[in-house]
Amino acid sequence: MYTKNRGVSEGRGPGFKSQSWLHFIYNMSMKRLYRSRNDKVIAGICGGFGEYFDIDPVIFRLIFALLLIPGGFPGFIPYVILWIVIPKAQKS
Repeated sequence: MYTKNRGVSEGRGPGFKSQSWLHFIYNMSMKRLYRSRNDKVIAGICGGFGEYFDIDPVIFRLIFALLLIPGGFPGFIPYVILWIVIPKAQKS
């Protein structure tokens, strides 16, 4: 797993920290998916995905935008469903 600014581990280059897959899966199971309050354009869906997967939300925005091209429904319907299903993040 690549993590930023954590030093060199096991001689694999700067910024790399080795973790077992079980540790990664355990940490992923402890996370909850929320709509982002800070990084949102419409409803915070892509920002929430970005926080959950620790990826830039622009990638998810591009995916939804590309899914809008063939008639709109492949991207619009899932976005609306996710907007209804995923809870908004609590204020911190």
